[in-house]
Amino acid sequence: MNRDATRLRAAIVGIAVVPLISSALMAATALSRQQFTVDGRPAFIIAPEKAKSRPGPTPWVLYAPTLGKGLPGGAEHWMFRQFLDAGIAIAGVDVGESYGSPKGRATYTALHKRLTEQHGFSPKACLLARSRGGLMLYGWAVENPEKVQCIAGIYPVCNIASYPGLARACGAYGMTEAQLAAELTNHNPVDRLAPLAKAKVPIFHIHGDKDTTVPLADNSALLAKRYRAAGGNITLQIAEGQGHNMWRGFFECQPLVDFVIRHATAVPTAAATRPSQAETLRVLSYNIHMWEPGVEALAAVIRASEADIVGLNEAWNEKNNNALAEKLGYNIIYGGYKPAKPLPRQAHWINGYYMPQVLLTRHKIVYSKLFNAMAAKDDKAKPDFDPSVPIYRGGTLAVLETAKGNRVAVFVLHLHPWGGGDNEKMIEMRLAEIKGVLAQLTPYAKLPILVIGDHNTRSHQDGQTTYKVTRHMAQAGFTDLYRAVKPDAKADPGVTCSRSRIDYIFHNKHVTPVDCKVVTTGLFGSRGREHSDHLPVFGVVKIGPTATPEKVPH
Repeated sequence: MNRDATRLRAAIVGIAVVPLISSALMAATALSRQQFTVDGRPAFIIAPEKAKSRPGPTPWVLYAPTLGKGLPGGAEHWMFRQFLDAGIAIAGVDVGESYGSPKGRATYTALHKRLTEQHGFSPKACLLARSRGGLMLYGWAVENPEKVQCIAGIYPVCNIASYPGLARACGAYGMTEAQLAAELTNHNPVDRLAPLAKAKVPIFHIHGDKDTTVPLADNSALLAKRYRAAGGNITLQIAEGQGHNMWRGFFECQPLVDFVIRHATAVPTAAATRPSQAETLRVLSYNIHMWEPGVEALAAVIRASEADIVGLNEAWNEKNNNALAEKLGYNIIYGGYKPAKPLPRQAHWINGYYMPQVLLTRHKIVYSKLFNAMAAKDDKAKPDFDPSVPIYRGGTLAVLETAKGNRVAVFVLHLHPWGGGDNEKMIEMRLAEIKGVLAQLTPYAKLPILVIGDHNTRSHQDGQTTYKVTRHMAQAGFTDLYRAVKPDAKADPGVTCSRSRIDYIFHNKHVTPVDCKVVTTGLFGSRGREHSDHLPVFGVVKIGPTATPEKVPH
């Protein structure tokens, strides 16, 4: 893991100083292509050497745009070479300036049929969209999510209204500008993401924040916001100070290449039904107090802990969240509620007004669901608590699949923070929240389940027995991992915040406790209270073998 993290760090740091790719380099680095036609359009395959090919169907990258002999060009050579070395083929077809039109989408379907039926390519392609290739590939992907393994984009166009604009695009659709405007939601990628989110297609984009041709806000950022709201998993890496250009950092982005290779070479779904094996998981729960530790320090703690599953509270910075995932090479999912207009800071309102509960993991995310913090927080006329929205501060639910074939359900929560143990109203609010969380976990009762995060309440096992949340968890069949390992509350108080133990890792009966500790100063390189007003909780558990995937609800 340290070697991989170093390579990621080098890639991310390195892209800040590399120059634009020269035309001479592009001309000198062409890769050998197999040319053919499909649907009357010129197409190509760049195949890996036989010695590097993989058993079974050939994993492949579908690239766009393909325009004559110019695209793809030398700029793509660096990443294409890594794909080929991993046994991954690259293919594409010239659909012209289709702007994602139905005619162009039909040609991609014809290409997919040709490659899978006649060339032994995998039924699922990894899509790689550069610039206007985003319209082309997203237009096809949303109608064929079962044929898509993952999507990667280099400043991809995701919004026809942004680029090329309806006046230019309408001709490719055989419509007038007014007709295309009326039909836009039936063709525009940012308006059609639900099928991809439902199919759990992972996405990775790199996009410059100074792009005036394909503006970040109207394309990748808008797509990321909507995809996460739909329950999708996307990483957006922002290239600071970069526009729509040939900056080498776009085309030599190691996190993007690793993302594609990881998903292209993943075990096929059919093979995932093999019997799973027992294994150990390492879990970290940490309220990072509005990103107080910083990306580098937090990444160092997580690496040192070798945690497989990390739940973060108060991670209220999308840029830092994504940067952390990229630095670690982890999958990430999170959500929350962000008001349309800034609101004055008031007591009992959310600091920053953005409440994602972040889940980071080495494992594959096969299902996820996000819960938004309560909208009533934006409306003074509404009561403090709405019983119909019991998950008050937002939450993240995910089902993970390990390399050994086990599945585990994880819920990252952050219960309502205000009011002590004698404040009955606040106690009842937290109790309603935890009941809402457990209701969401009911379909996964046959799986190992972990519930992690800042519960904002002490435990009934730590002396005073009136605390209702932890008692309800116990009555529902969940075990406090820390107390399972360290049952003596006087000898091991396990304080995580101020003078209380309020951060927990709970597990159900399908999980076996191994170890649990509070991460104090020095452990895993942590600087303790200098990093946050909370201390992390680290745990080790055993799971498996678990239910086979086809029997697990998702």
